[in-house]
Amino acid sequence: MEDTVTSAGPRILREMIFDVFPETVTHESVVEIQQSLGLVPVSSDGEAVERAQSTARLETLRPLSEPLSGMSVLAARAFSEYVIARSNVEGDDRDTLRSVMVNQNALVVCASVHTIIAHLIETGVLEYGAKFK
Repeated sequence: MEDTVTSAGPRILREMIFDVFPETVTHESVVEIQQSLGLVPVSSDGEAVERAQSTARLETLRPLSEPLSGMSVLAARAFSEYVIARSNVEGDDRDTLRSVMVNQNALVVCASVHTIIAHLIETGVLEYGAKFK
């Protein structure tokens, strides 16, 4: 599995960009993100194809979306509390940090979980059945 992921890394990374970033992200931003990750930027036409594939890939998770999103928030809260507990931040600054971190981490965890599971399903590594519908 690791060899497959390593050899397919650039392709998977390119696909994950479209899974993680909403369609409201401009083509110029997508190109900038791809370049910063060392990828060859996709053309506007290529972007349309990548977005369509991403939509189809993420559609497989529709039955799981609500529980994944809810669990992502819980994981983000737990992770944020761990980081805050290890920090030197005190008092009101701690509450401010908590508010920012939980929201930011929830977005990161939720987007990551969705794209990882979608790719595992697409590649046949993970299957789910009717009990999740």
